[in-house]
Amino acid sequence: MSKPQAILWSWLLGVACFGGGAYFSYDRFVGPLQATRAAERWVETECTIVEARTLKHESDDGTSYELELRYRYPVDGREHEGARYGFYDGYFRRQRTVDGVVAALREAGTVPCYRDPESPDRVVIDRSYDPVSTVGSLGLLGILFGIVLVMPTLRPRRRAEPRIRRWREPDTAAGRWVLERQREGHGIAALLCLVLAISVGGAALALFWLAAETTWIYVPAVAVAVIPLACLAMAIHQLLAAMGPPVVLEVDRPSAPLGGSITAHWSVRGIAPVREVVFELLGQEHREVGFDPEQPLPTHQTFYEEAIARVQTSARSGVVELAIPAGTMHSFTSEHHRIEWSVRMTVVLDWWPDELSTFTVVVGPEVRS
Repeated sequence: MSKPQAILWSWLLGVACFGGGAYFSYDRFVGPLQATRAAERWVETECTIVEARTLKHESDDGTSYELELRYRYPVDGREHEGARYGFYDGYFRRQRTVDGVVAALREAGTVPCYRDPESPDRVVIDRSYDPVSTVGSLGLLGILFGIVLVMPTLRPRRRAEPRIRRWREPDTAAGRWVLERQREGHGIAALLCLVLAISVGGAALALFWLAAETTWIYVPAVAVAVIPLACLAMAIHQLLAAMGPPVVLEVDRPSAPLGGSITAHWSVRGIAPVREVVFELLGQEHREVGFDPEQPLPTHQTFYEEAIARVQTSARSGVVELAIPAGTMHSFTSEHHRIEWSVRMTVVLDWWPDELSTFTVVVGPEVRS
């Protein structure tokens, strides 16, 4: 598939998911909610029940029941007829629930109803909000998926670049290089998890409401409720990670030859207790392969990964020597091939998400005496 075809399909699927999710959310949740709030200003009048009975529907999925209703009400001296009980008549209920409504309407004979003063034909008996409509929040998933499909096509595609943590030029009294603090993705991840929690949580609330009438629905309701709780926990975790204590790293130089070492000075600000600081050295080989020179496929493999320093301490600062192994490949970059070395620093904190920073170092050829 060519690049224009991939972009076209991404747009078609993205717009379809976005439109379908938006329509489902409006039809099942936003629209009924707006109607419920608008009905608070409708005019109350008396309705005379003409007919009220339970309709039974048989299908392969089982038996469902519906309320069939007719009533009359006066408007400016003229008699009108209505058939809606509420804004959620499309939801079938158990026979016991429908029979209860039918019995109450028949016994009363005349009940209060509410009509739109601007449109006399719009009238309902029950203008309350039905929690079952929260199932419409699932439409947020379609909207989110549509955005995820379309967004990558709105920016030009570039070749894969190494993820570099930039070093600032020596500006301290000791003349050390300082690692710039970068936070990538924590806020976006927290937002995505929160949207998932809201969308699936609405469906879980609807199932719990239905479970009050159908006991067996409690089982899927509890199973579905686990998903928004997990998403909410992940959102809180990502938010805490984004607000984590600053970690400052300074080195004497961001490069060393094979068999050499780099002196690193680290410090952790804030109040979260430090349990351990781990430095891992990673060597990765990156290649760009493919038959199309304009769109090569990036691949990479890790040929070296080892913890080179591990400090178990409650101190908030320290100094470590990062030893570079000898007898391996040094850093280099060509048009479609490069060797990249990086150090991954993990600060293990108590009662807070661990702080993780990965920074690139330049490993030169081994110096032979």
